[in-house]
Amino acid sequence: MTAGTRDSGKNGQGNHRPVWILAALTLGCIAVSLYCLWTNTYIIFQNLFYFPIIIACVLYYKKGFAFSVLLSFLYFGLVFSGTHDTEILTQAGVRTGIFILVATIITALSERIRDQEQRLRETEEKYRLAMETTTDGLWDWDLKTGAIYYSPGFVKMTGGDGLEPSFHAWEERMHSEDREAALSSLRDHLSGHTGRWRHELRLQTPAGEWKWVLCRGSVTDRDENGSPIRMMGVIADISEQKEGELIIRTERDRASRYLTIAGVIIVALSRTGTVLLVNRRGSEVLGAPPEVICGMNWFETFIPSGQRDEVRKTFDAIIRGTEDLFSSHENEIITLQGEKRIIFWRNTLIRDQDGTITGTLSSGEDITGTKELEAEKKKLLDQIHQNMAQMAFLNDTIRNPLAVIMLLAETGYLPDTSRQIATQVAIINDAVTRLDQQWSESEKVLTFLRKHYQITVPTEKSDAAE
Repeated sequence: MTAGTRDSGKNGQGNHRPVWILAALTLGCIAVSLYCLWTNTYIIFQNLFYFPIIIACVLYYKKGFAFSVLLSFLYFGLVFSGTHDTEILTQAGVRTGIFILVATIITALSERIRDQEQRLRETEEKYRLAMETTTDGLWDWDLKTGAIYYSPGFVKMTGGDGLEPSFHAWEERMHSEDREAALSSLRDHLSGHTGRWRHELRLQTPAGEWKWVLCRGSVTDRDENGSPIRMMGVIADISEQKEGELIIRTERDRASRYLTIAGVIIVALSRTGTVLLVNRRGSEVLGAPPEVICGMNWFETFIPSGQRDEVRKTFDAIIRGTEDLFSSHENEIITLQGEKRIIFWRNTLIRDQDGTITGTLSSGEDITGTKELEAEKKKLLDQIHQNMAQMAFLNDTIRNPLAVIMLLAETGYLPDTSRQIATQVAIINDAVTRLDQQWSESEKVLTFLRKHYQITVPTEKSDAAE
């Protein structure tokens, strides 16, 4: 039976059965009044009219009040028709006024009670609808008897109608890993140590499925000794929320592992240039643990003083959006130990939900060794070019004395030939010595090329074999 059906039945009863009772009582009062008037016993019937007046005002409110006023004047009319005694008529007039006053008071009280009942019915209806439609589960626990009421939402959430109305049945469905912590927090609340009970735990449905629920409640009544006697609360299904948290936590852990094992430097800066994040590789290069580096100002700490103002000015312009961010660049930094390193950076902007720039995120590669290697390579290549020039010069230096010797040999032996040949031989010997020096330097170049560029240079044995 719905609430609407119950109301209509109640109203039907109030509109039919009490009418006959009121009519019979009213006619009875009038009949007794007529009899008393006929026997001149005026005092007997004067209080009889209270009964139909009260019933009319209680059951029919404003209509009952109008009926009571008419009945009051009817009472006075009956008295007036029976006697013209001034004293009796005065008393009857006063009694008529009292009847109307009583009818007014009772009608007002009845209206107020009716309004309260109506609000109560509306509240009960809203509560019933809320109980039927809410996705949360409501529970009401009688701590004296141990009985507990579960709302339809609670029963539906836990998977069926077979849930015994006791806390023990609820407790048995708790996950073994969550049960002790949940009961401990509940005991703390029941003993008055906490203002509200709030705990997340897993409940098992009859089908064997586990659901994450958020339990909230509080003691609503305590006895004279302060012991709890009633507790009410709700549970909410937070399984989807927990799954989302698990996904977020997994992705965060994965990102954290990536940052940890990444072979590049990862640095995040705020709008003011404060270091917000640095990974393990970054801390190794910068020379301190992440917890020490985070919170430092990047420009004041890690940019050489001669470049600091220019780099900071460029960063501020990027944050304001007045200058584009370089997607990649290289610059020099200084570690906490004072060592200068050259880093090749790849950069991106960090924005909030409104698109406002909140900082930068950069990945960097320490290319200091590469730069040094390139400098050494350039130096050695320059040396090779110098050696080649020297070798060309030595070639001419050797060829010219040999030509003189050949000429002397062809023209015959002269007295000073020996001296001239000795001079030319000395020139050749000096040239060969310098050639050996250049060759030694060239051998260093070849060693470097073999080591760093995997260039294979034929050895003397291989040359001989060929």
